[in-house]
This record gives sequence, structure tokens and C-alpha cells, in this order.
Amino acid sequence: MTKRDLFLPGSGEFCRDIGACDATVVGEKLFISGQGGVDWTDNMTLLPTFEAQTRKTWVNIKTALDAAGYESEHIVQILMMIVHADDSEGTFSEKTMKIFEIKNEILPDSTPTGTTIGVSDLALPDLQVEIQVVAMK
Repeated sequence: MTKRDLFLPGSGEFCRDIGACDATVVGEKLFISGQGGVDWTDNMTLLPTFEAQTRKTWVNIKTALDAAGYESEHIVQILMMIVHADDSEGTFSEKTMKIFEIKNEILPDSTPTGTTIGVSDLALPDLQVEIQVVAMK
């Protein structure tokens, strides 16, 4: 079985530095590392709101899908991690629904299984959402 690691512009350099990759293709499966609301075109800028981070997270996932030659309909599973804090942007449940709403805008052909987990922190300070994806052709 062959394995192909993907390093995307911007985030790829960060991944190499920590000994990881943005995504890996093994056979017909694509594993996308947890993506967050980071704008890699501007030296790793973290977007300021939950909604902006969520939108950018799905755009980053779409970029990884495109780089691997996969389509949104190939997504079979998502793991969503949200910093568990009810705030002015909504409750945990409302934020979960917002993630799906934005996914349906950016990747409308995707109907994966999904799990949402509330966490106290994520890898970067002030990161509010991280989504990991598995896709299969």
C-alpha cells in the first residue's frame, strides 16, 4: 500500500517544522489533519471570531481535498472539536449547528458521519474550532 503525504502552501512549512503533514493519502483514503481557522497566507493569522474561524477551517479542508484530488462527496467522517465555552457567539449546541451550516455552504455535496467534542483548549492560543476529516474514493 502506498502512502503520499501532502504539505500545503503556508501550513505545510509549519507541519514540516513539527514533524507532521497536512494530509496523507493511503490507498483510497485521505486523512486530513485537524484544520483550524488560520489564514496561512498571512504568516499564520488566527481569525478573530468563531464563525470566521469555522468558515476558514472549511476552506482549509477544501484546499486539502483539492490538493489530494478528492471532492466533498468523498468525505465520510468528520471529528469536530470546539472549545467548550458558551459566549456571545452562542452555546456549544448552537456552535455545533453553525459548523454544519457553514460546511453545507462550502462543501454542499458532503454528508459525512460526524462527532463533536467539547474541549478546554486546542493547539493554538485562541483557536476555537478544529476539524479532522477522513475521505474515501
